[in-house]
Amino acid sequence: MSENFSSYNLSVNKKIKTEQIEQIIKAIIVGKYSWACVLVLQFAGYNPMDYIPYRTCIRLLKTNCLLGNSHNKKIKTEQIEQIIKAIIVGKYSWACVLVLQFAGYNPMDYIPYRTCIRLLKTNCLLGNSQEN
Repeated sequence: MSENFSSYNLSVNKKIKTEQIEQIIKAIIVGKYSWACVLVLQFAGYNPMDYIPYRTCIRLLKTNCLLGNSHNKKIKTEQIEQIIKAIIVGKYSWACVLVLQFAGYNPMDYIPYRTCIRLLKTNCLLGNSQEN
């Protein structure tokens, strides 16, 4: 178990590369919002399974790596800009909340309750959080 965490701890706080941001944006544009969250977490060096329920994560991997299903609601350009700003400043978990919210999903259905509440408090109430 410590091997799993150590591999992610070494890469936490790394910068997301331009081509990786492009993959995230492409996922958003085609309506794969949950998949965009997985990509944000993965590219930021986090284990998506630490933030997204196991069954959901497996379903997303199967769907997006094998089948490519998508959701119909489109995210507006200004919302994409908010997501990109969150990624640029290193608020990767908050970027996932924004993707889900803008896509019409309830973030609490995908992100653990306590994590979601912490992110909402730090990003909506305080606005200047040091945390992701």
